[in-house]
Amino acid sequence: MTEKIHTLTEDVSESPLYNEHLAPVPPEKRTWNLWNLAAIWIGMAVCIPTYILASYMIKSGLSWQASLVIIGLANLIITVPMVLNGHAGVKYGVPFPVLGRASFGTNGIHIASLLRAIVACGWFGVQTWIGGLAFYAIWNALTGSQGALGLDVGKFIGFGVFWAINLHFIWYGTEHIKWLESLAAPILVLIGILLIIWGSSEGGGFATVLKQGKQLESPAAILKSDNSALQVELTPLKNSDGSFKAEEYQISFPDVSGKHKALEWSPLTTETAVVSLNRDELDIAASQSGDKTV
Repeated sequence: MTEKIHTLTEDVSESPLYNEHLAPVPPEKRTWNLWNLAAIWIGMAVCIPTYILASYMIKSGLSWQASLVIIGLANLIITVPMVLNGHAGVKYGVPFPVLGRASFGTNGIHIASLLRAIVACGWFGVQTWIGGLAFYAIWNALTGSQGALGLDVGKFIGFGVFWAINLHFIWYGTEHIKWLESLAAPILVLIGILLIIWGSSEGGGFATVLKQGKQLESPAAILKSDNSALQVELTPLKNSDGSFKAEEYQISFPDVSGKHKALEWSPLTTETAVVSLNRDELDIAASQSGDKTV
């Protein structure tokens, strides 16, 4: 592998295109080994957004098998361009803004770099928001507080805390990121295995968990309206013995003024709930539902 690594011997520091942040990295300063690269891949693939994506696929009607195949293929597909893009960087020690000059030109590469930066900022925001929600959930669990369903000051505080932690590692450069990823990768794998064991144990066996997961393929409720009431046909999750997993439910919808209206929590004793509304409320709720699933 060493003989395939190229080193720039010519002094290009006087070039108008030279920048110390974009300069080729000499082989002795390329400290990322196979484990470090594998660790960052684990961190990119084994993460909460991946779990959320899988759960939303199942919730949308896909089976757990289809969701697993889609996520696996998606990770493999994006691996190809990323590896091809990174190969030249490893071989010559140059970053994308330098490598891309051959394709986009010395001016056009700025556009390509900005587009990559915009996508990266967007994804960073998604990851940071989810990380902030984790802090928010931990805080509620420790204090016994009731988490808000919508936006909440606590969620933005969690976002800010998680953003500050990320900023620390970004500020101190790739060596700190390498240290964090190398530390976190085995922990992520271990936690994933423990979650599988815990879920299997709590659910009555791995086969039972997978079988119960089919319930998520159905909508949470179907809304129907007649002349006097809004009928909500619930499809609550059930335990293996047929009992409901939840004890109460709450129905919410926009009222006449457009504000969000939530009804009182009701005991979950049947799979059909009938809600009596006035004519205006019924029209709004029906327009929101139209016999739709939610």
